[in-house]
Amino acid sequence: MRFTNKRSIAIRGALAGTLVAGSLGVTLIQTSSAAPQRKNYTSTATPTSISRGVYRPIAVTLTNLQNSNASFNGIRLTVPSVFEMGSTSVSRGTFTVSGQIIEVINADVAPGTSVTITQVVRAACNAPASSPSWTTDVRQANDFNGALNKFLVNGTEASVSISNPCNGSIVTCTAGDTQLCQTGNFDSPAGNVANIIVNDSDTVSGTLSGQFTGVTVQCDEYTSTSERLQFNMVVTNGASTTGLTKTLRITQATQAGKLTLADYYACFQAPYDFPAQLPSQLAADFNSWNFSGNTQPVGSEFKGLLLPCEALQQAPCVQSKAFTAGSTITMELRVPLGDPAVSF
Repeated sequence: MRFTNKRSIAIRGALAGTLVAGSLGVTLIQTSSAAPQRKNYTSTATPTSISRGVYRPIAVTLTNLQNSNASFNGIRLTVPSVFEMGSTSVSRGTFTVSGQIIEVINADVAPGTSVTITQVVRAACNAPASSPSWTTDVRQANDFNGALNKFLVNGTEASVSISNPCNGSIVTCTAGDTQLCQTGNFDSPAGNVANIIVNDSDTVSGTLSGQFTGVTVQCDEYTSTSERLQFNMVVTNGASTTGLTKTLRITQATQAGKLTLADYYACFQAPYDFPAQLPSQLAADFNSWNFSGNTQPVGSEFKGLLLPCEALQQAPCVQSKAFTAGSTITMELRVPLGDPAVSF
């Protein structure tokens, strides 16, 4: 009698079934149905350029693309070393700052949404002209380990170029954008610092500029020591500028022999005549309340020492004077919107 190994026959039958099924075009091999991981974001900066010597807020916006299949929570933003860092804020999540690195956690940025990290920075006067990138490391979780946790930037990292001379600032202002029209602080190699603000209630679009020129404006009976500051506002949206003014703040080191605030005057030059003061006849002018005829002609322009706003109640005038930290003095002026110059 002949015995057959039934287990062997069963195995052959199973293999035969596989071959037959294969010949019928049916695959018996299981494949994963999981969708591929898509984790992508974009990085942009506003504004995209900054003048040397100016503290400006730079807003870096990271947008999780709509086709990503996960939210991101952890972010490391590295600010280029060429920038000095000021205050930091984020639109969502919490942050810490260590050196040039801003780390954000719990941002919970879903596909199609964004997070903005705003960092106030300043490029030093000797900073080279360049466009350094603000590099980012974006993660699905709050930790920064491994590769599966990492999002990939779509396109290039945000960059901010460094331009314009250290002694000036040029900014574009847009009506209705809820942003203050101002240059931000800018300084000169001699150490003067200025900031110009347009008092327009966010109604004017145009270009605001300010620049130290390296010389001084000198008026009769007073010796100015700060550099001449030239400033202007060019309106582009046709809005009325009647009655609009700028607030101008200038800071410089205190000067030997000028011990009190009364020893400091603002020597102002403009393409129009204006009420001014002469120290030698100040008492008589206040007695008659007549401050005309105290300016000095300079070609088609006029220059003179500005009166305090509390006495004159109209621009141009000196709004305040104060000694500040570090043996400096800051003078704040209220001036017309146009194109004058000042030293003090």
